[in-house]
Amino acid sequence: MIRALLIVTALFPCAGLAQQTLIAAPASAAQETVFVKPATVAAYMGFTTDGGTDFTLGGEFTVRKPAWKAFGLGAFFSYIFSNRGDFILGATAHYFLPRNHFVLEAGPGWAFDGSDFLFRVGAGYEIARGPLVIEPKTYFDFVYGTTLWGFGVAIGR
Repeated sequence: MIRALLIVTALFPCAGLAQQTLIAAPASAAQETVFVKPATVAAYMGFTTDGGTDFTLGGEFTVRKPAWKAFGLGAFFSYIFSNRGDFILGATAHYFLPRNHFVLEAGPGWAFDGSDFLFRVGAGYEIARGPLVIEPKTYFDFVYGTTLWGFGVAIGR
């Protein structure tokens, strides 16, 4: 049991915060500085479903600047191993919630299976361990006449 608790605490650093007492800081206190990685390149592995579930491989690139505060820009591509072999390419705007590591993304893209426009809306949870970033994520791709639901993990630097 203790081993399981240690593993959960190591993987999810916010798990131990439930027992801490939070005290409001005075207004004159210095603001907390959050480190912003300027760019992240990640490999994505997961599944996409639209009636049937298909394996998906892809990549992501995200750029952030301290002047942008909690915003970032990104690009993605993925290949869905279905009977048709769908290839998806797009760009996204990201909103980072720095206190709890949630990432929200939205943006246009293009599905090359039948040359269809799509719009992606997604969310993830960024886990940074040293130079490595692990992000479990889920997203919805709204392609002409259908909705694709994807879920998986992006791992990168």
